Amino acid sequence: MNIADVITSVVTMLVVDGVLQQQELDFLNRLCERLKVPVDTIDRAFEAYAQGNEYVYLPQNEGGKKLLINYLLEAIVADELIAPEEYALLQTIGVRLGISQDHLDDALAFLLTRSKERHCHIED
Repeated sequence: MNIADVITSVVTMLVVDGVLQQQELDFLNRLCERLKVPVDTIDRAFEAYAQGNEYVYLPQNEGGKKLLINYLLEAIVADELIAPEEYALLQTIGVRLGISQDHLDDALAFLLTRSKERHCHIED
């Protein structure tokens, strides 16, 4: 799985609802730092979206599927909201990758709860 495909897929998920929240941008920056993604890769992903050439890469191997789904799930909950467009895209990706909807829903619920708990602890 190519890193540019991963970043383009994550950007597609982040902007599918038409809004890029600051928390989502912060998540993308952290992910790119963690994966050592060059800035031009991020720029190309946003340019592809702006030109209507966005896509979500669908890996064939199990490891790639799990990795991509994890990044996309993290992207969805980055702003602690699940937009209907994000959920619909996740459902489509899940079907294409052979991942059950129940599994995706459980993972989303867990990540959302964890995210909100972290947020509460930070403010306390």
